[in-house]
Amino acid sequence: MNKKGVFLPIFVFSVFIILGLLYSTIAYEKLKREDMVIGLKASNLIKAYDEGDKINFFLEQSLKQSERKALSELYSNSGYKKGSCKDLGSFPILDSSCGEFNPEKNFEDLIKKEINEYKYKSTFEETNIIKLGNLLLTKISILPEIEKGLGSDFYKAISENNVNKADIENIEEKDNNLIIQFTEIELKIEGSLQSAYTIKPEFKLSNNLLFLNNFYKTIAENCRISQEECENNLKRIYSDISIEKQNKFLKIAINKDRYILKAAVDISSNLPNPKLFRENK
Repeated sequence: MNKKGVFLPIFVFSVFIILGLLYSTIAYEKLKREDMVIGLKASNLIKAYDEGDKINFFLEQSLKQSERKALSELYSNSGYKKGSCKDLGSFPILDSSCGEFNPEKNFEDLIKKEINEYKYKSTFEETNIIKLGNLLLTKISILPEIEKGLGSDFYKAISENNVNKADIENIEEKDNNLIIQFTEIELKIEGSLQSAYTIKPEFKLSNNLLFLNNFYKTIAENCRISQEECENNLKRIYSDISIEKQNKFLKIAINKDRYILKAAVDISSNLPNPKLFRENK
């Protein structure tokens, strides 16, 4: 029997089997790599969404703290910024020398100033290592479709800079609430600098300025004739109020939630000119 004639078919058959296995392995690894690319991109997008949620939470908490500080100053100064009115001890003298009565404008100025005191610190962590089979391979070598990693500090810096330069764009009164809208904030998606996730934060706060507006209107309508009339009317309207007479002034303090509204009123003097405002329902 010709041994060469027997060996050659076996050899050719073995080569085909080996080539088939090799092709299957390459095709399988290619599919795994494509799945890894898609999975990594999805993971990075989810990370951008998560960063957006953290930013919204940060801005919401910063806004609440800024609101408290702004309202505390406004209530302590009869709806004005500190130093706008003359004072009688710790009580601002509410008269025409204070300028236009416009708590909304004063609140906007104060809350924009206060919120800039809070600086966002990102906790972003870059995806550096990918598990593929039993190997740990960097995404740069195994996934050429993904841009080279720039490091977590790069993405942190972009995120922090874009958040900290964001401003309050608009404050709108709606249904006894204040709708606070910020400018857009862009977040780069890791692995693809051409892609970005944009958020436009918006928050709702109770409109505590209405109490200041109503107080002004109450003083204008109920403190026209005498100190006695003014005091009696105010005590009838406000349950948690204290009034102290000092010469021609009534020093008024009204507790409202966590704030104390203060004003010194001389009924013989003109009140500040008011900006148009609507009454609390």
